[in-house]
Amino acid sequence: MKPALPANETKRLQSLYQLNILDSGAEAAFDALTKLATMICGVPMSVISLIDADRQWFKSRQGISDSQTSREVSFCAHAILQPDQLLYVPDATADSRFADNPQVLAENGIRFYAGVPLVLEQDLALGSLCVVDTEKRQLTQEQLTALQLLAQQAIELLKARKLALDNQHKSTLLQHSEQRYRSMLENLPGVVFRCRNDEQWSMLFISDQVEQLTGYRADDFTGGSNVNFNQITYIDDRPKLQQMVQQALQQRQGYDVEYRILTRSGQLKWLQELGRGIYDKDGNLQYLDGFIWDITERKEVELLKSQFVSVVSHELRTPLTSINGSLGLVLGGVGGALSDAARQMLTIASDNCSRLTHLINDLLDIEKLMAGKMTLYPEPLAARAALAQSLAHNKPFADNHHCTLQLAPGAEVWLTADKMRLEQVLTNLLSNAVKFSPPHSVITVTASVTAQGQAEIAVLDQGPGIADNFKHKLFQKFSQAEAADSRQAGGTGLGLAICKELLEAMQGSIGYENLPHGCRFYIQLPLVKV
Repeated sequence: MKPALPANETKRLQSLYQLNILDSGAEAAFDALTKLATMICGVPMSVISLIDADRQWFKSRQGISDSQTSREVSFCAHAILQPDQLLYVPDATADSRFADNPQVLAENGIRFYAGVPLVLEQDLALGSLCVVDTEKRQLTQEQLTALQLLAQQAIELLKARKLALDNQHKSTLLQHSEQRYRSMLENLPGVVFRCRNDEQWSMLFISDQVEQLTGYRADDFTGGSNVNFNQITYIDDRPKLQQMVQQALQQRQGYDVEYRILTRSGQLKWLQELGRGIYDKDGNLQYLDGFIWDITERKEVELLKSQFVSVVSHELRTPLTSINGSLGLVLGGVGGALSDAARQMLTIASDNCSRLTHLINDLLDIEKLMAGKMTLYPEPLAARAALAQSLAHNKPFADNHHCTLQLAPGAEVWLTADKMRLEQVLTNLLSNAVKFSPPHSVITVTASVTAQGQAEIAVLDQGPGIADNFKHKLFQKFSQAEAADSRQAGGTGLGLAICKELLEAMQGSIGYENLPHGCRFYIQLPLVKV
């Protein structure tokens, strides 16, 4: 009788082929099992067979010369139909399944067969360990048990082979992944790193490009030598770098910082670093991952631009002051009465002259800040008192736009800042809130202490919020929102950039969050140490 196909034949064949064992060479471990089987059962023949789609192939054989036979005449093809049972045939001539089998009808044909299915997983019988004889016979229970134990050993050998192949495959994939990763790192225009959050920024990993950047090899930072990134960071930049990174970590945010280093050869370089804290499942900081690249050339270009802007601004300031003063005198009637048309034109000229003067002042401020030439005078300040004064100064501007400024109730908060520069920051935030809020809006200002122990001042407007496509350049120089909004609101595009630089110079920071009906800008500054 031709053997049927198992219901799971497709999966069974897939499992067999995954072993990559068909037509492989002889192995002593498998041969030892078939030799033991013949000895224990007292038979002349034993095989470990694996059932392919149209054949049975023998991984190990004793007393049989052929390495394979057709599946149609295979006793083992019947054995795999019942994966959980031993197939026991004491007299093949008396069994309807095998009586007409050519291997039984042949001279010295098979009379006895006992086979244990080799099942690796999920009832997938791949073949069998069997014993065969040309004489009818009976096996004792001990012999049958021993045959099953030998079959279990064959199964363990097949499982070990599968595990080895899986590990080899994973190792190959890992090697390919490492090759791709290294290729990616080698082609990145900067340095990838992972470090501890300690004062030395102790490196757990840093890519080889660090040598091109710093002159030190990667293993100088990771091999237990005395070199660390804090050591090569320019001493004047260390406090600001530490403060910005730690603040970002406290807020569970990424950071973007620029700082200088001294290379091994003593060259001063500007670097930009993007990083983020990596936390465990309990929220504990484990390490920092980041990317560093060289921005020295960009900084040199920025310096040239800054110097150019500074020179031009200074050259324009004197004539503008003279023009503005002259326009004021004429509008005041020094030259006689003016017609309405002339007064209107002169007023427009005076307003634009004032706007240009404001732009020049902003340019000079940003140039001083970028060059580190602005002198600050930090002192203890009462936040609510400073806010009340700023609200009073900006009330006429808010009234002109039909908006209301209000200070939310709360306890006094003492902070450390330069009084004049804090007023400059607050004026910028309040004027922006008014300009971008619709008429009859209420602009609310708050003062509080954060969970991290920082003084925080927030300005809540009722405007459209910050568009997604503008967020990344919000605090950059000369950045303004959509053109229609810019024309409507006016401005130089320098205000928030100046605020950011001023606050960082005062050991503070600035941020924002979009609200359902508006936007909340907040600044954080050190609390007064009592």
